[in-house]
Amino acid sequence: MRTIGVEGYSGSGKTTLARSLVEQIGGAEVFSVDDFTQEVDPRTFIIHEEPNAILEQYVKNQGIEELVRNVAAADAAQLIIIEGPFLLHEASVGHMIDRLIYIEADMKAADARRSRREGFHEPPIELRELSGYFKKAYSFYVKNYQIKDGADLVIPLYPYSG
Repeated sequence: MRTIGVEGYSGSGKTTLARSLVEQIGGAEVFSVDDFTQEVDPRTFIIHEEPNAILEQYVKNQGIEELVRNVAAADAAQLIIIEGPFLLHEASVGHMIDRLIYIEADMKAADARRSRREGFHEPPIELRELSGYFKKAYSFYVKNYQIKDGADLVIPLYPYSG
């Protein structure tokens, strides 16, 4: 089994890239690990100020154990794509990834794209606050886990244009 990880900030284009890879390759199984969906209840998060504590909180809510079980049960002959933020934080996921693609993102542009995707013209205050904590955790993660340096392919940052 070959596994590709697609890492990047929420709204950076990970899912779009994963879908494109599936179309071009002619088949693969995609597992998504991303916190920002309409189902996220901001009240389930304990707000911390320390970046590492914020990171731990997000990872705890990603369902990593279920992801690992699902990947283990997948067809071993098939390509597996795991997409989401914080993929290398959990050793149980990081060790499964054969190749890593990192998508750099302008956080402001990605936040706007994510809001549109989730049907918000302007996200509720709770999600804006949660997004601020997510930015803090993700910036800490990218710096401390040296994601860009460890990636097999880096899709460069495109400047925010509006």
